Amino acid sequence: MSNSSGISIFGDKLAGQIYLERPGVYAVIRDARQRIATWRVATGFFLPGGGSEPGETPQVTLHRDLREECGCAIRIGRELGKAIEYMYARDEGVYYQIYSTFFEAMFIESPVERLEDDNTLVWLSASEATRQLQRQSQAWAVQQPVAER
Repeated sequence: MSNSSGISIFGDKLAGQIYLERPGVYAVIRDARQRIATWRVATGFFLPGGGSEPGETPQVTLHRDLREECGCAIRIGRELGKAIEYMYARDEGVYYQIYSTFFEAMFIESPVERLEDDNTLVWLSASEATRQLQRQSQAWAVQQPVAER
């Protein structure tokens, strides 16, 4: 589903709940075999990227997060879209409204496959990524058309 702004919506916004807004930026990175770069952490699989700091542009967020996650630089391509996902973080006891921007990107340096003990780079086929990614909005982003190269 999407709203009048063309932003795709995932999850249900429950009446009477207060949602903490959480902006983030994520990359869909494909290798030469069209596999998708994902991070496997204790709670599952996620696209590379993360939450924006106050005052950051989406591009600055993505460059910073990828440097932190995999110790390498990226080249950001076209924007794939925006999404809002409503979710409940059970371990935190918080409802989140995650506002995500998704970009195509590519590594311009070799990524470190394991920068932290609980964070491993895993390449998945697009269909595997769609099934494995923990957030519906990220699975949606993987399904967006690939730009002509």
